[in-house]
Amino acid sequence: MFEHNGISNLADAHHELMGQYVLGMAFSLAMWDENYGNNQNQLDFEYYIAMACGGLLDYDTGEPNEAFVAIAGDKLNEYLKILSDEATNAADAKSNPC
Repeated sequence: MFEHNGISNLADAHHELMGQYVLGMAFSLAMWDENYGNNQNQLDFEYYIAMACGGLLDYDTGEPNEAFVAIAGDKLNEYLKILSDEATNAADAKSNPC
């Protein structure tokens, strides 16, 4: 089934299916942040969507998969910057490093 769509790696297939759960994950991140995080409703919901898309990077290349691209649309570079800032604890990061 996945081979027909050009996906031969099981991890990539899993990541493509994860696109269906981004909204739920983003909502969960927002609720967690509201109750326990530093930002407590100070971030736009798009920020949480970007963070939820973090699991939609291609397993082999680290590039955004088709589900990520479809969700992000014209905000793809913005979402990638948010993920990069958070991953590297850049000055624009909104969270505390783990």
